[in-house]
Amino acid sequence: MEQKLISFFENKKVLILGFGREGRTTYEFLKDKVPSARITVADEKEQTLSSVSPCGCVSFEPLDCDTVFGEHYMDCLGDFDVIMKSPGIPILKDYGEQTESRITSQTDLFLRYCPATVIGVTGTKGKSTTSSLIYHILKKCGRRTRLVGNIGVPVFSDMGNIRPDTVVVYELSCHQLQYVKASPNIAVLLNVYSDHLDHYRSFEEYRDAKFNIFRYQNENDTLIVNSECENIDVSMFEGAKQHIIFANDKKGCGADDKYMYVCGEAIPLERVKTTLIGKHNLYNISVALTAAITVGVPLGEAIDAVADFKGLEHRLELFATLDGVRWFNDSISTIPEAAINAVEGIGDVKTLILGGMDRGVPYGELEKYIASGKVENVILSYGSGKRILDEISPLEPKCNIYEAEDIYEAADKAKKITKSGSVLFSPAAASYGYFKNFEDRGSKFKEYVLKGTK
Repeated sequence: MEQKLISFFENKKVLILGFGREGRTTYEFLKDKVPSARITVADEKEQTLSSVSPCGCVSFEPLDCDTVFGEHYMDCLGDFDVIMKSPGIPILKDYGEQTESRITSQTDLFLRYCPATVIGVTGTKGKSTTSSLIYHILKKCGRRTRLVGNIGVPVFSDMGNIRPDTVVVYELSCHQLQYVKASPNIAVLLNVYSDHLDHYRSFEEYRDAKFNIFRYQNENDTLIVNSECENIDVSMFEGAKQHIIFANDKKGCGADDKYMYVCGEAIPLERVKTTLIGKHNLYNISVALTAAITVGVPLGEAIDAVADFKGLEHRLELFATLDGVRWFNDSISTIPEAAINAVEGIGDVKTLILGGMDRGVPYGELEKYIASGKVENVILSYGSGKRILDEISPLEPKCNIYEAEDIYEAADKAKKITKSGSVLFSPAAASYGYFKNFEDRGSKFKEYVLKGTK
């Protein structure tokens, strides 16, 4: 794979668009392996390389290549043979077919040239948990495996650990999928809801990016796809080349009140031991088991492996019990559906904390849900919280509605009004503008609840 990548970049003018974690690993690869490549780095903020001396001192050095920094850094796209786009860089302007044909990424090149079996997982929600669980099952069952992608590991930094007999579990965001021209051997599409509409010109463009996970599959490949998602039409798979396994289907995979279904086999729920909470996680488990079986893991061994999977931080995370009240951190929740699933999964939520950056996501279903009295108390904060407050008033909610300036005031209110059951922090909105990311938001919420300090 490395040699194919070297050949791809040789003697080309390469633009690294965005210099975050992935952009930096692209730069390091090109500098180390492809000296003939002529590199330019473009980013809104001026970038440097940092290094730590033996004495622990940190130094910052200019990049050893051409650079384009500042507000208009995207104006240079037409001057290059290859544009390596980092996932976090939105391309909202139409630069023309000729320019956009030159846009690629680590994900695209990896999927083209990787000699190993790749399980790709995407979805608006659940992809980190499902990817991590697939990886856990494979590793527990003795398979050589790697977990890369949106989970935090750029694939260029992990190529040395990937052999033909490796099963690569690749968590794929819509941003990573947008410009790919290849698909994984086993594609998992968990769901598609309205999200990231600040990053795309339309919902259709966002959905089409997700669909790239299976668009380039062939007859030897497998797609596991949610057949009940409102934005996925089962008819679109008629005549498909690849093998299709429909999720939320007893003949495929999914779960109901009594059974989990894996490749059409009904497994009593009591057989599947798990620490994960909620019906949506039973669905995620069934998908993970199906993916593992598809690469040859025996079903019984896979089920046993699920038992000691601990889940991920900031995802329905029980982090404290204070005066008999359970506190859950679900900071990963950035859409209304996630908050509803979280309330349903916990079952005894007395106080729900909502709110974050308002990206125009429709909140109608969530507003109807909480107005019906599913929880006793709802605390609303930030931009989306203010909008929910305005929109829910005509519904005459059967719950107590409180306003808070931020998550810290929300936590204080929750402590005062919640005497039993659970407090759930599930924002149903993005963290941007208020926190670095959802991890930062969740960590600060937990710390404040536990220590009372910001």
